[in-house]
Amino acid sequence: MAKLHDLDSSSTHDRIQAYADVIQETLLEYAENDPRLAGMGTTLTCAHAIGSDIVIAHVGDSRAYHFRDGQVQQVTRDQTLAQDLLDAGMPARDTLRFRHILTNCFGGDAREVRSEVYHLRLQHGDAILLCTDGLSDLIDDFEIAQVLEAEAPAQAACNRLVQMALDRGGKDNITVVLGRFRAEVAEGAGA
Repeated sequence: MAKLHDLDSSSTHDRIQAYADVIQETLLEYAENDPRLAGMGTTLTCAHAIGSDIVIAHVGDSRAYHFRDGQVQQVTRDQTLAQDLLDAGMPARDTLRFRHILTNCFGGDAREVRSEVYHLRLQHGDAILLCTDGLSDLIDDFEIAQVLEAEAPAQAACNRLVQMALDRGGKDNITVVLGRFRAEVAEGAGA
């Protein structure tokens, strides 16, 4: 079984970027063949677990969150004009109207896409949540943490988060995927 430390981090990113390039080329071809698709863009945030390591690939404004010990932390960085303006020091309230302007996405008008790659080492009890902005626009980090803490089965937590977003008027795509990490205890290990 491969372990993440066996792979060179730059070669991992290069592989992910190569996949991103193929996705981008395919979507641009679709848009060339169907004018209704011209200018449309989409995002991708995905995760791959290798033992206790997790690799997250990210393009756009869908998000990955890491949950540990009752706290949730956003792993990915939104690739939006709003985030760029926040990074430049603009007050958050002044960036709201720019939060859906993507600076990097699949499809759209750009010929190239840049993938970002993140690596985390998970501990027993951790969780990784992947979601679209249909959730993150309506449910804050504290509320996400509360649901992940209260709802043990992953599907129950996903259902609860989606329902909360719908109850708040969610009209955008609300996609939520949750993986909980359970470390295997060696047989015969004492407790």
